[in-house]
Amino acid sequence: MAINALALTVPAPKRGLAMLAAAGVVAGALVGGVTATPAHAATSNASYFINAINAQRARHGRPKLAVSSTMMASAQRWANQMAKSNSLYHNPHLATSVSNWKYLGENVGVGYSDSSLEAAFYASTPHRDNMLDKDFTEIGVAVVNVGGKLWVAEEFRRPMHSTVSPTVKSTSSHTTKHTTKHATKKKPVDLKVGSRGSLVAVVQRLLHITSDGIYGPQTKAAVETFQRRHHLKVTGRVTAQTLAALRD
Repeated sequence: MAINALALTVPAPKRGLAMLAAAGVVAGALVGGVTATPAHAATSNASYFINAINAQRARHGRPKLAVSSTMMASAQRWANQMAKSNSLYHNPHLATSVSNWKYLGENVGVGYSDSSLEAAFYASTPHRDNMLDKDFTEIGVAVVNVGGKLWVAEEFRRPMHSTVSPTVKSTSSHTTKHTTKHATKKKPVDLKVGSRGSLVAVVQRLLHITSDGIYGPQTKAAVETFQRRHHLKVTGRVTAQTLAALRD
């Protein structure tokens, strides 16, 4: 059974892009065609994915993700859009359609069962990284079923500010404690030649160059050009100031 999925992460502007088809092969054709059956949200499937992700996080010593009404609504909009267009792709406006975020990520996939899709997500490094990322504190998941074909959007966020009101409270006090802890923790940003990871991939994407997550000479040159054009100190390194300028 073919399954396709995409993973996107976004750190304080964005985080990285990857594709996978059923067995972890990059790219590939979408499975089957969509029938004329009307799309509808599958809330039970959404709970399946949320519970599975939090179970994996617990196994890896990560705090559970709180279910956010904001992220649930965002995921629902995008799952609906993919189902409507019968096309698997990331929300190109994710960074602006969701507010109050410091870190933001998205996994999307299509298949015919929640268990097989979840297994495909977990078997792929970029998707698993989103699921287990210690910087994320909130999640929203939506599943749209069209003729038995499931369109899944998993969206992750670490808010810039407290989200006590819009967040659906967890029954676990352990989750609440860790969400607060990670939401207030700050990491210095200092990307340079030799740096690797999802934040590098996001910077590359914002600079409109190949997003491979490796900070090499091409990335350094693009950063220098950006800094020059925006009257920043030309260092070829990405610090919090350059990252903020990229985000704007």
